[in-house]
Amino acid sequence: MRARWVLLLAAALAVSCKRDGGSQGKEDAHGPVAAPTGLIAAGTLREPDAFWGRIRRGAGTALRSAPESAAGALLAWAGADPSLATLVSGSKPFHLALGDGADGVVYALAMHVTDADGVRVALVDGETARYRGEELEGMTRLVPREGPLSGPGIAITRSGWLVVASHPKDLETLGAYAWRTLPTEPLPTPGLELQMAPDALARAGRGAPAFSDKMAVFLASALRDVLPPEVDASAVAACFTPGVRDAVAAAGDLADARLEVDADEQGLDAHATMVPKVGDNAARRRVTAMRPADAAPMLDSPRETVAALLWSDTIDTRTDDAASLGPCLGKSLAPILGPNGSSKLADALAAWARGRGDWEAAAFVLRRSVTGMTVRTPVKDASSTSAAMRGFVDLASQPSVADALRRTLPLRAGQVQPADVPGVGKASILMFPSRPSAAHDDVDPTRASAELSPPGLAWAQRDDEVDVAVGQSPKDLLALTHPASTLRTIHGTEHAVKELAGEASFAAIVVPPGCCRSDAPAASPLTVGWGEHAGNARATLAIGDELLGQILLRGLGR
Repeated sequence: MRARWVLLLAAALAVSCKRDGGSQGKEDAHGPVAAPTGLIAAGTLREPDAFWGRIRRGAGTALRSAPESAAGALLAWAGADPSLATLVSGSKPFHLALGDGADGVVYALAMHVTDADGVRVALVDGETARYRGEELEGMTRLVPREGPLSGPGIAITRSGWLVVASHPKDLETLGAYAWRTLPTEPLPTPGLELQMAPDALARAGRGAPAFSDKMAVFLASALRDVLPPEVDASAVAACFTPGVRDAVAAAGDLADARLEVDADEQGLDAHATMVPKVGDNAARRRVTAMRPADAAPMLDSPRETVAALLWSDTIDTRTDDAASLGPCLGKSLAPILGPNGSSKLADALAAWARGRGDWEAAAFVLRRSVTGMTVRTPVKDASSTSAAMRGFVDLASQPSVADALRRTLPLRAGQVQPADVPGVGKASILMFPSRPSAAHDDVDPTRASAELSPPGLAWAQRDDEVDVAVGQSPKDLLALTHPASTLRTIHGTEHAVKELAGEASFAAIVVPPGCCRSDAPAASPLTVGWGEHAGNARATLAIGDELLGQILLRGLGR
């Protein structure tokens, strides 16, 4: 028996040695390799040039000067030799692998070339070749004969792949996985599909404490620019750390996570599906706790909105959140909340959680003299929402809070005044008239108020709904909770929200300044959603090609 295996092995070696002097046969013998350590995700772009062409045409002038081929765009983004794009076949799938690197996420991309032998002659073996070859396992690294050696790693294989990696050292790990393993997988149905590696999901779950600590540092840095100096920004940021940590930790209980993307000449649509493992676990409990709802209330935000948000939850969820977050924020903000201010803030947040309905919509409005945020929500308990507003007004009127506002803005709280707001009805307004601080006594108050309309807080409560506005010209801002012109007038927004299919527990519409002014189908803003679909968690994204083109233009450095 042993002799038979020896003979078979010898025969196999003899056959392989007859192929092209042995080198071609040696490479052809390379089969799939195991996933490299640190693999995050891998996937395939099915028809690269067709996919990119639809986006490029839909983006209009934004991408008119961008490379015409998918390979050209990707090589430009990677900072690689753009002339290599002419050697790539854009009709055959590209394969992508992402991994953990010392400085962040690293990548490798494998693309078919049109003529494997011709490419090798042109790039390495010819008299005018721009590269010299450095042999690696199964591939030849392209090293520039002239110019800097820094930049992405680039290699070719005799079987017809051009491999581009974030660094030369990634060619033999992620690069090998991209050109040897991923082509053996079935082609995806959508234009682009990326699947998370199981080990990456487990690592994310284990790394939740470290990730939440980093997020807390980032948030604290941002808060230091807006909070009074006597408030510890790190303490405020730490109030949100447990929620971030628990959300990320749930990734360790996912059985599968994948991203599917399709594009046409109007826009790009993406869906990320996260499947919890079987049984009781943190990921499944988070999905079960969601309250999917129709995101349509966002569409009633004013046309001037730059960002509209919607949350949908249950009274148990929001009261639990208020019970943990309220005391923490109260303690952190104690230096400016005055006597009993910590408990007053916690009580106001708890009352708002009890009083508001199961959805809450916010809009950030940007006009010349009307700038700020509006909030709309159904009324679940009128006495609780009234108590919440009284609590917030009481806090804003505290001398310590007013002093902090004066030093930060600088402003001072006035008295609550009744008002009739068009489209809304009877309302209450708390103004913060401008008053220069001691450090700005030389400033002309008349000129300052002319440049910036005075801010304040306005609200109106009816039997079925409560509307709140905070910002400049609060009366006018409150009127925009029921505007004449809404986000429905922007092409594509209503369709994108309908695509959420009433399954969103969070949704947002983002309309950057200068975006979405035309009626063209490709002029849609960014719409995102997060919720539950068929027992799984699902994130969705829809974006018009014009806005996508502007974003990609920055990424291509043009």
